[in-house]
Formats: sequence, structure tokens, C-alpha cells
Amino acid sequence: MKITSFTLFTMSACPLGRTMRHVLGEVTTLLPELTFSIVFIDQEPEVTNEAGINNNPTTLFRDKNGKEVYRIEEFKETDEVIQLLKTKKNHTTLPSGGAKREKSVESYTIYLLNGDALEAVDIEFTNLTAVKTPRITAINLLLKADFQPFINPFPDSATLELVEFEENLSRVIINHEEELISEVNAYKMKRCLQHTLHSFGIEKVELVLKDYKNL
Repeated sequence: MKITSFTLFTMSACPLGRTMRHVLGEVTTLLPELTFSIVFIDQEPEVTNEAGINNNPTTLFRDKNGKEVYRIEEFKETDEVIQLLKTKKNHTTLPSGGAKREKSVESYTIYLLNGDALEAVDIEFTNLTAVKTPRITAINLLLKADFQPFINPFPDSATLELVEFEENLSRVIINHEEELISEVNAYKMKRCLQHTLHSFGIEKVELVLKDYKNL
């Protein structure tokens, strides 16, 4: 069965998903007869569940009727994807995705300020999909946390653009709409991030703050 399109399912801030997006862009350049689309798991949970997505990132290959022919549940280089397309071109492989999953509750600990001290705050998060990305989820929960009397140094407009992990180092890129963020407040944000990510083996955090109003 001929493949005519593919869809990448990924978390919006996932570095591996962004790399896979670049790979699939190269594939469409080499094979312009194919169409390419992206579904962000955290923004479209219903579409994600309907496709039976369990892993981030996942790429679905479809025929002209939109029926799934094959899926990749990991990262592949451009030449590997091209080879897969050639291999699967004339026959159907049963998809490996599971059945539609009900929502689940996950537990996280984030760190907020109580004066100048950091204090742990336990949060329950309702995951609407089968895809688990605990480090990204913990950061997103921290950005939006509002628990009195604790202080969250991140502005209300803060959103996670991208997070990268390399051994015990994390690089976190945050978009915001503030006119000015002081060095003192940026340091407080970094402290909260470092302590929140410490349970995931992260010891150092590089925080990048981007004012996307002026991009």
C-alpha cells in the first residue's frame, strides 16, 4: 500500500521531536510527493489518543485514504526514514499503537519560594494521554503554579519553548511578555528550576529568557 503522507506526534517543547521534525522536512524535500503534518501531544490530546500514541516522538505513515501503514516510535535519521518508506511502499504493516487510553494521574514535586527559602510543593497532574514526559511536565507545572502563600518567580506570561538535556545539565528556554525581568528574579527562577529538576538527575540549569513580543 503506497504511503502518501506522514504525521509527527511530539511534545511542543521536546528537543528530540524538533530534530525529528527537521528529518521529516528533509524527507519531504527529497520526496515532494509526500505531505507532512505535526500534532503537538500536549496541545491536541484527543487527536493523540485517537491515533493510539504511546511514545514521544512517534511518526505515523499513512496511505491516500488516511489509513495508517506504519509507525516509528523513536528517532530515525533521514536516510533511515527514506529506506523505511521504500521497504513499506507496497505492503501494510500492522500499527504498534495500543488502544485508546483513559486519563491517568501523575504526582510531581516542584519548588516555590517562601520568602528567600525554597519549599517543596506536591502536585497531582491529570495526563490526558498515554505519553509520559515527566521532566517537561514538571517544568510546565512549575511555570503555572499558584499556591499561596508561596511565591512563583515566573511571570504569568511564561511558556516553555524548548528544553534540552545532556547528562546532568538542562537548558531551558522560556518565552515571556514582560517589559523587563531583573537579574535577581531570573536567579530566583533558576533556583526553582534546579530544585524541581534535581529529582530527575539534573544538577545544573541554564535558563534562557526570551521576550517573544520583540522577536
